[in-house]
Amino acid sequence: EVIVVVADPEQELRCDTTRLCQLFSLTPAEARVCTILLKDHSLKEVADKLQITVATARTHLNRVLAKTETSRQSELIRLLASAAFVDSLVRR
Repeated sequence: EVIVVVADPEQELRCDTTRLCQLFSLTPAEARVCTILLKDHSLKEVADKLQITVATARTHLNRVLAKTETSRQSELIRLLASAAFVDSLVRR
């Protein structure tokens, strides 16, 4: 069996924070960091948007990496993008 998926690469991927909490046992704060990172923002931009320090944002990121069993931010983004993509298919 083969599944073919056609997607618009220009479409922004979105993943609901509640869904991220369910999928990966994240706190709401950790999920918010993930949703902003998924939009291709730096950790500094995440901190600015959430009005937290970069150190706090980094703490959230490190906890997310541990919970998702990923070791690099790029690996986490791939995982989040996959989860967001699957969510978008389910919602159609």
